[in-house]
Amino acid sequence: MLRTARRVVLVSFALLGSAGCSDRAVPTAVVPTAPDPPVASARRVIEVGQPVNGRISSTDPVCGFSNWEGGWEGLCNAFDITVPATGILSATVRWAADAPLALFLKTSAGDQIDLSCCNTPVVMQLPVDSGVTYRIELAYVGRPASYPQVPPVDYTLETALLPFEAQSPRALQAIVFGDPTRTQRLSHARLEVLDGPAAGTVARFDEATGLYEFAGLPAGFVLILASADGFTPLTERLPVGLSLPRELMLERREALLDATNTLAGVTWADASGRRSAWSGVKVEILDGPLAGVFTFTDEFFGMYHLKGLPPGLMQVRASSEWLQPQTLGVVVSGNTILHFFMQPR
Repeated sequence: MLRTARRVVLVSFALLGSAGCSDRAVPTAVVPTAPDPPVASARRVIEVGQPVNGRISSTDPVCGFSNWEGGWEGLCNAFDITVPATGILSATVRWAADAPLALFLKTSAGDQIDLSCCNTPVVMQLPVDSGVTYRIELAYVGRPASYPQVPPVDYTLETALLPFEAQSPRALQAIVFGDPTRTQRLSHARLEVLDGPAAGTVARFDEATGLYEFAGLPAGFVLILASADGFTPLTERLPVGLSLPRELMLERREALLDATNTLAGVTWADASGRRSAWSGVKVEILDGPLAGVFTFTDEFFGMYHLKGLPPGLMQVRASSEWLQPQTLGVVVSGNTILHFFMQPR
């Protein structure tokens, strides 16, 4: 379900592929070289509670991983682990070298569930189901000048299975999309817990981050009902307490006519006398059948991209905590380009 995601949330990355990670990303004009396509990595089978002593080196295969709206790749060690009972899978990685390592938890098929980064020790705790096999990947996420040659990094991986009661109440964050391309995020959805002691709790929508958030949910899994006017409701079982938000996609009851057009561009800002492309800018459609649909500019090039749009005149607003908002009108037809030129606050 998770794809490859400033919005910035409680726990997020400014840019995987840099030598570090932060809890709050500040938009920059970083334009890194696009990574080569990742290749599959060999995996080692381990058991819960089995300590692993390993080494990341230049001879290791490459794993692909992702943040919210883009991917990266890095030298990687991978492990398959099958949990014997439902509970909280705890994974801890320790190392002594000055190296940025990230811990990823995925399904056995390689779909990313959660991640943790980048300073030792890295700790991850998340709900898991009995008898299910998960993939743990430990990746070197930095890009030194000598990459892919890196000094060997020795590490220890420890795992444990804890009862749900061992974890305090946690948050659950979600992104709601309104189209199969997952470019149209919805700001007018309603998310409600259907089961357990938190039944009836409704998520709060954060205009700045574009996230729906439940706070203080009990550890484990919850059944969520996602709904919005004009869309078919969706019920889904979600894990609580992950760093990455869950992605939910709602389907329109009636398809938009001729929704084959796109709108894309760059959000530019004139800062310190120099024009730069800014990441993390919210771009939102204000009127028509897509009123309330939004996206964010990416973390690499300051670009946004909305797909599956009907043709016609639209009012579009770009806004950011660091920039003065700007609203422009545009006639969308085919592949339409609309750039924003914004001033610092």
